[in-house]
Amino acid sequence: MDLVDFILFPIYCTLFYLIVRYRSKRYNDPLLKIYYRNAFVVRTIACLAFSIYLVYLSPGDSYSTYYHEASNIYEQSLKDFSVFPKMILTSAKDIDPSLFSDNTIGAAVFFDENNYMVVRIATVILFASFGKYLIANLIFSLLAFEGCWKLFKFFYYQYPILHKQCAIAILYFPTLIFWSSGISKEAICIAGIGYITYGCYLIFIKRIYIIRNIILVLIFLFFLSNVKIYILICFMPFLINYLIAANVILLKNRYLKMFLGPIILVVSFLIGWLFLMSNQDSLGGYALDGISESIKTEQNNFILQETTSESNFNFTTEYDGTPIGLLKLAPSAIGTTLFRPFLWEVTKLSTLLSALEASLVILLTIYVLYKTKFIHVFKIIITTPIVFFCFSFSIAFSLFVGASTLNFGSLVRYKIPAMPFYLIAMFLILYFHKLANPVLYNKTKNF
Repeated sequence: MDLVDFILFPIYCTLFYLIVRYRSKRYNDPLLKIYYRNAFVVRTIACLAFSIYLVYLSPGDSYSTYYHEASNIYEQSLKDFSVFPKMILTSAKDIDPSLFSDNTIGAAVFFDENNYMVVRIATVILFASFGKYLIANLIFSLLAFEGCWKLFKFFYYQYPILHKQCAIAILYFPTLIFWSSGISKEAICIAGIGYITYGCYLIFIKRIYIIRNIILVLIFLFFLSNVKIYILICFMPFLINYLIAANVILLKNRYLKMFLGPIILVVSFLIGWLFLMSNQDSLGGYALDGISESIKTEQNNFILQETTSESNFNFTTEYDGTPIGLLKLAPSAIGTTLFRPFLWEVTKLSTLLSALEASLVILLTIYVLYKTKFIHVFKIIITTPIVFFCFSFSIAFSLFVGASTLNFGSLVRYKIPAMPFYLIAMFLILYFHKLANPVLYNKTKNF
């Protein structure tokens, strides 16, 4: 970054704020206006912090890999625009290695379509940011911000009384905001989850703006499947289950609801199973018969780096690469994703924030279990579609991430799609328990 970055940054922030301010006027609800503007301000601050951290304090993929290669394509395209379609529209494995800034590293890193999709998006954005890293980060950050805003509205429109809790879990959760505030896979994935969730909600439940939302959902399904398809593998069965269950709840016949309840679970997961079976070739290492092997491979990669990374860790239970071994590892993997690093495991600044958050998540979980007497938690999860959706996805995703990631620095970033859903599941469990047992809580209007 140079002086031009810091000169352009407030100018772009002002322009985007004017757009946000104009859009906020569409909301009749004053709370939505406040949250939309405040969350934007938080995002811009996080973007600046993210950029400074990744450039000056701890250089990472965002700057040294994704931006560096996107900037290379951008500069070549300015000299010869024919380079642009070659690099953007061509499959990653078919690109001429000589066009990369570093032939060896470029071919090795960007042969993987998951990595190169980030470069494609970053290159397009650089044309709107004069090739500047800080401004490109701002645009990526605002893309993620819009996804978070969609996700916030999804929960807010259904449970407005929980607006503070939803804002904490989605709009203001520090590591979620920080690690999705720049050129990264995380920014694209958070945007995708938000747009897909809210878009499906409007299409299948509210039944409004159907054409527009179908287009948006398809766009972000494409990007998400090309960046981190395992998120879709975890996410879509639970989202489909929720959409079906939410429509069944709208039925007036009580007995029909009871009859359809068990069928919902079977049908939704059958759809997920068919999705997996019909896309075995395209899913690659994440196909049904390759998930265990893929997790084992990722673990081995972290183990090889153990001597050079002080943030690596190991499980007490050794994973043997089989589905049974994965089940044995599940408690440790899920607990690691949701509740680690512990404060005493912090070895550097990058994991301190996550450790503080993890401590608060542990306290919240203990509080929920205590207030609900533990056994009532499962009753609420099973009988409430939105809680089942949030809790089940967060647990399934935590299992995959926790089992395949043996480094706290990576874990902090990889787990962020699960965290808002887990936190909201906890808040919703408390809310529904309060409705069923009002005498156990203070008789106030606020939750």
